[in-house]
Amino acid sequence: MANRLSSEDQAKQIRAELHAVMKQHGVSLEQAAELFTQCADMLRTCAELLGLAEAAGLKLAGFKTDEHLELYFNIHRGKADLGFISKGWSDPGFRLGNTLLLPASKLPLLQANSHKISKLCATNGLVVTAHEKRNPVELHLESVILQGGLQPDGILAGH
Repeated sequence: MANRLSSEDQAKQIRAELHAVMKQHGVSLEQAAELFTQCADMLRTCAELLGLAEAAGLKLAGFKTDEHLELYFNIHRGKADLGFISKGWSDPGFRLGNTLLLPASKLPLLQANSHKISKLCATNGLVVTAHEKRNPVELHLESVILQGGLQPDGILAGH
């Protein structure tokens, strides 16, 4: 069995490693404070989202974060994949989205109805983009919601 560090020892080790990385990159105290504030905010946001999803009977999985995304989760209800929720580091709110796959043979139907689809999306706060060079054609649907708009009986419950 692997020798595990106590929580206190682990925290000391992580702090030392973070300090070494900041020193290596020449991070100032002001920059470090801003970075740690952003990371702490991200952790609070993730905890809030997980709680809201649970209250709505949903499961969030596949957490990702990188230089562009503060957070990304896939949304599931039971075995059903309901899309994703994401937030960029400078975004004031979240994006809910999903990818729909359409056989290339249906592309003429999509093109013939593109004006109706565009109008429907515009009047409902949705963005739709199509990637036609793939088979199946990928339709990406996204909706933006402000951070204050996330409520257990609100947008997540509507999934």
